[in-house]
Order: sequence, then structure tokens, then C-alpha cells
Amino acid sequence: MYMDIGCDMAKPMGADKPEDFARVCREVPGPQIANFSNANPKAWPSFEAMEKAGARMVSYPSAALFAAVGAVTRAMAALKRDRNADAVKHEFVALQDYYDLVGLDAQTRKEEELLEAAKAVVAKRAKR
Repeated sequence: MYMDIGCDMAKPMGADKPEDFARVCREVPGPQIANFSNANPKAWPSFEAMEKAGARMVSYPSAALFAAVGAVTRAMAALKRDRNADAVKHEFVALQDYYDLVGLDAQTRKEEELLEAAKAVVAKRAKR
């Protein structure tokens, strides 16, 4: 059905309980993704329960965002309370890990390439 139109998987919305998800898997052909959002106040079933129900993948799309906001909130409260960064430094990611995550080295190389290209244009125009 949906595989015929080029979909890799289906993501049924509202099938938050293993038994509901299992029904979707029985009735809708093709692989299914279980999706759990922080906007849903229901308890999240375990990975194991959803795998047994037929989920090929389990997604928590907002989990990292909510975890990050919680960490920032706690860090800022500790800085305000203790007036000292030592209270939160143990929570920080290593600087190189951060650079790797945001792709700083690749961005720096690209900027250097653009700078060299700009210098070449300026030098060419200066020769005219």
C-alpha cells in the first residue's frame, strides 16, 4: 500500500500502547515506526514492549530537546545560586567534542577556502 508510493516506513499517530501498535502492525502492511513525543502526557512503553508489538524503530523526537532545556535550566539555576561556574563545569561537554558536533573544523576549512578565493579575485582585479 504505502510502500507502493515510495515510503520506507509508516508512523502511525496515536498508537501509543503496545496493543494498539500491534493492531496497526497486523492491519497495515509494511514496517512501522513507534513515535513518542513529550507533547503526549501518556506514559511511554519500553523499547522491548514496542519491539514485541512489531515496531521496527522507536523514535523520541523531542527527548533531546527537553533534556537539553532541563540541563540548561539546572545549570543556570546553579550559576545563579552559587555564583560560580565550578558548580556546573562537570556537566559540560569537552570543547573538542562540541567542535566535532557542530562541524567547526569543516566550517573553518570552508571559510579558509572562501578567503583564498576572495584573495585571488582581489589580486586579479589589482593587476588590471
